[in-house]
Amino acid sequence: MNAFGNPLLKFILLALLGCFCAVLSSAYDETQSGCIRVEVNGFRNAQGCVFAALYNGAEGFPALETCVVKRARSVIKDGRAILVFDDIPYGTYAIALVHDENDSGAMDQNIFGFPLEGWGFSNDAEGMIGLPDFTEASFRLQSSVINLQINLKYFF
Repeated sequence: MNAFGNPLLKFILLALLGCFCAVLSSAYDETQSGCIRVEVNGFRNAQGCVFAALYNGAEGFPALETCVVKRARSVIKDGRAILVFDDIPYGTYAIALVHDENDSGAMDQNIFGFPLEGWGFSNDAEGMIGLPDFTEASFRLQSSVINLQINLKYFF
């Protein structure tokens, strides 16, 4: 009797093959990437642009530029803007964005530090006092495309 005629040996070989395929599949999932598409609404005007920063952890979120994974920028059309982050590895992220009305490249603030331009975060997160933390704004990318919506807020 050859080894492949033995039912127990067949079962063991198939089980090992299944485990091997599962390990390869999970390793493949870790290297997959997708696209994050963000629709931004609530603009008070169509001046300037909207720019966004994508973070993959709590460190530096939402204000430290050196911790940004990727940036996106879009014009405003018909009261909304679409931002796209392509080729992003599967994982947990959060987005912070600004309606840069004067195209200065930064959020303008008054002398007390209050923003003069619109801002928003993924999940429309709001901090109790001040900025939200990463966990409030975080979302999971685990498919080829994820669609998010962020509504802007303005102080003045």
